Amino acid sequence: MTEKQSLILKLRFEKNQSFTTIAKTLELSQKEVHNEFVVAYQLYQQKSLNP
Repeated sequence: MTEKQSLILKLRFEKNQSFTTIAKTLELSQKEVHNEFVVAYQLYQQKSLNP
């Protein structure tokens, strides 16, 4: 998982931020934030299932 993906997960889950807010904070498009989130979440789930 990249540093950007990790940060997006943290902002989404720990800070309960919307994709719009995360995009503005990181100066990315909402689509890019969403795509990075999906990849990061899949990696997170795989890691959780196979520690």
